[in-house]
Amino acid sequence: MNEAMKEILKKTVLTATIGIFVLSGCDVAQTDKAKELSEEDLVLASSIIASSLADEEGGVISTFYDAFSGVTPQGLVFDQIFAETKVETGIVDCGQYRDCDNGSGNRWGNRGESGFRADYDPETGEHTVHFVRSFERALVSKSMEVNAVYIFKDVDENYLAFPGRVREKVETISYRGTREGSMTRPLQSNAVFRADTLFFAGVSSESPVMTMEGVHHANGEMSMEIERPDYPTERSYTLFFEFDDVQMDKTVLDAGGSLEEAVTGFINYQMSVSSVLGGELIEEEFSGVIEFTGDGYAWLQFYRIPDFFRIALKDGSTARNPNRGGNR
Repeated sequence: MNEAMKEILKKTVLTATIGIFVLSGCDVAQTDKAKELSEEDLVLASSIIASSLADEEGGVISTFYDAFSGVTPQGLVFDQIFAETKVETGIVDCGQYRDCDNGSGNRWGNRGESGFRADYDPETGEHTVHFVRSFERALVSKSMEVNAVYIFKDVDENYLAFPGRVREKVETISYRGTREGSMTRPLQSNAVFRADTLFFAGVSSESPVMTMEGVHHANGEMSMEIERPDYPTERSYTLFFEFDDVQMDKTVLDAGGSLEEAVTGFINYQMSVSSVLGGELIEEEFSGVIEFTGDGYAWLQFYRIPDFFRIALKDGSTARNPNRGGNR
């Protein structure tokens, strides 16, 4: 990893860690808090975490896809690495891409993107992009504004101005980005701001294993309809992920598999959730481990709770499972 990226990750992790210790310090007298968590608490907390992971919810998996995508006639397409940009002007080169948005505001892409803009700075190697991803179906809608900065390098640490043209040479991808927007589905709505700092290594065929490290921050408000009159239906939250030993199986990707099926590894997480009930502020702390299992799903466990929640990485649906058992 380059030194600049290490510094960014170090500062981000340090800031989050300080915040976690401060939160923990305020809750010293509540060491058995996890034992008091209700079923509704766990359902809502698992829904927040699942949304932060799922592709269709604009979560971490969606960010992974964007890191390996490029502009084509079909829009942002996985494994195309990136849009080709004109170095002289910094404007996205639509070229033969008939439906590419070149300032006209036309929608394009099979993932609901519009307003795509790209710029490139040859001095820093930074590709800066912006787009809006949205869709609306019966009972479900989403709109997310995405701003991101990528740096592509080859095995010799040279910047790549046109990574889409030399896909086989891309060895590392540094990504810093934010997503802001809202999602609505039956019985649930979520307004969120998310920030990711990620580093992918071993992307080229010269490396046998592709790895990823980094951190994810989120804060937002989630509303859920729960059949319990004394339970707050609206919660605000902050969430922190730190990725641990995350890898992408290249054999799965080479065979046309999805990233959800290729990713393995762990996430250590901390989350703070607050609500107001009867004029009183209620705050709850959650922590634990998430495991990517390389089959399109992840296992979520809360500290001191024996049961697991199984999360579908595509749509964020969850199911409680008491049978996996044990702590990591």
